[in-house]
Amino acid sequence: MPAELVAALHAEALKLRRSRVPWATAGAVLLAGAVGAFFMFVLQDVDRARTLGLLGTKAQLTGAPRTGRGTSPSPRRPSRWAGS
Repeated sequence: MPAELVAALHAEALKLRRSRVPWATAGAVLLAGAVGAFFMFVLQDVDRARTLGLLGTKAQLTGAPRTGRGTSPSPRRPSRWAGS
């Protein structure tokens, strides 16, 4: 490889290492994967997640309002096709 190309690649690698954007992007991707894995773990074994207290954590992470067990946060309207 020519020396100019090596120097250019080295300069770009330094810029990439010092820049915050690639690190922030990598962090966001890792966080999204971790949240997805957490949700899959909770959905895979609900009873275990309930005993570990993770169901309330999932609800807090999604921003769902706290309601009683088995109740909806707002009354549901009947479906138009309920009688069909």
